Amino acid sequence: AAPDRYVTHVLNRILGGGISSRLSRKLREEAGLVYAVQSEYHAYRDAGMISVEGSTGAQHIAEAIAIVLATLGNLLSGQEPVDAEELWRAKTHMRVQHLTSSEDVHTRMCRLATQELYFESHLDTHRILAHIDAVELGHLTAFTRDYLSRQLSLAHLAIVGPIDDVPALRSRVTRLMNECAWRGEPLTAA
Repeated sequence: AAPDRYVTHVLNRILGGGISSRLSRKLREEAGLVYAVQSEYHAYRDAGMISVEGSTGAQHIAEAIAIVLATLGNLLSGQEPVDAEELWRAKTHMRVQHLTSSEDVHTRMCRLATQELYFESHLDTHRILAHIDAVELGHLTAFTRDYLSRQLSLAHLAIVGPIDDVPALRSRVTRLMNECAWRGEPLTAA
């Protein structure tokens, strides 16, 4: 079990976990570009992945991608670090979600099975909540600076849907991805 898993969960909540997340505010509320957007943290025994997904009109794809990249880049580079209110909202939402989802039998059983597979034991709810509460601004800053920002070169992009001019979109997205890269690590559109 990765020691930074709760930091990653909190960071994911801030990035794209709900209507108060950065991606939702920037893409839906401010720019009006997406119908829905979210990020998700997939944690596995030997690896993990943060994914961002959303839905928009074909004419807004490049602009939406640019905002996602800029939002992610500004968060990971420290240009727009997490503030105390964002951290509090994310941790509060995670606590509430954990407690209320425990009331659903299916969710509870899936959670217990996952814990059994990953940890070979069941994690006490109070222990999980204590780990969430223990995440501080310094943890998020260090994790994004020292680990996640280096992983940007591994980013991949998948676009699903009808696209009129694939070469032009690929060229524009590649340019946007390279503009949003930092630490000299270029990105390419897949």
